[in-house]
Amino acid sequence: MEFDFNRLAAAQRYELLLGTVVPRPIALITTLSADGKINAAPYSLFNVMGHEPPIVAVSVLPHPEQRMKDTGANILATEEFVINLVSEDWRRR
Repeated sequence: MEFDFNRLAAAQRYELLLGTVVPRPIALITTLSADGKINAAPYSLFNVMGHEPPIVAVSVLPHPEQRMKDTGANILATEEFVINLVSEDWRRR
């Protein structure tokens, strides 16, 4: 099957790409805002990019209201975040 990404809307490309990696692990990304407010958000678009130095990547898409999500804003402000892996038992709750 072939897909012409030039003919697909952004939302269709997103759904198609997400469907190619199954199952996707779920992480709870925790951050602190510049004023110390805790934020936790579920993400499935993260991965290990290298081990020396250890590098992880998290894709923080824009908020539907076309603003930056708190996770992204907090990471940019503090340069810190924690990836908490979610167990399969927790995911079913």
